[in-house]
Amino acid sequence: MDLATVLARQQEGALALDTREPADFAAGHLRGAINVGLQGRFAEWAGDVLGPESDIVLVGDPATALESRVRLARIGFDRVVGYLSQPEQVLIDRPDLVEASSRLTIGQLAELIGLQPDIQLIDVRNPGETAAGTLPAARVVPLPTLVGSLDRLGPEAPALVYCAGGSRSLVAASVLRHAGFADVSDLLGGYGAWAAAGLPVAGDEATGRVTAAEVGPLEAPALVQGGAVLVDVREPEEWEAGHAPGARLVPMGE
Repeated sequence: MDLATVLARQQEGALALDTREPADFAAGHLRGAINVGLQGRFAEWAGDVLGPESDIVLVGDPATALESRVRLARIGFDRVVGYLSQPEQVLIDRPDLVEASSRLTIGQLAELIGLQPDIQLIDVRNPGETAAGTLPAARVVPLPTLVGSLDRLGPEAPALVYCAGGSRSLVAASVLRHAGFADVSDLLGGYGAWAAAGLPVAGDEATGRVTAAEVGPLEAPALVQGGAVLVDVREPEEWEAGHAPGARLVPMGE
């Protein structure tokens, strides 16, 4: 299909499905597309977020269109009505129809939580995974229940979606964007990266984890004067723009 035909089918209710890998999808994709990468647990996740009664237009790599169609048909999704013939040209010629995905590092999210206390943290892992802990104040909405739970979430408030490692979260984030949520990001590295960095998680008391106490801007200088080490965990470019005297730079990823 050419672009005009794809857009017309979208207007009629067809779902635009992009089966490229998360990094490629995040870099730029047709606005409103849902991402389920072929290299992941494609059949399971597609079944979680797509409806077999909906027409589907493939808008990712044309070279994988046949494979995508066959694998969807194997799980009963046999309403693939076509594929976008030149998606790379759309990225070049129609930037107004293209969007990138917002993906945050654990350091960026830790900072954002302090700046935007109203952010919705959405955990799309399964119950067996969340039993060991979640991000504080996160709402647990497993991926298979997400589409049916959209009315529990606020489309106007910023949303951050995370999973175990960062694959399902981009699927979920693309679903939210498709549903009209205005400000959606997902977490690179997922819960695994957050917990491995020693950042606070809900359930610390039950699991025996020890977290640091919070101190304010008036208390911190006194602690530093008393011998405490001040560590700045932002990215180097943020450090170069300005940092506290005497601080040591150790980016969160390190």
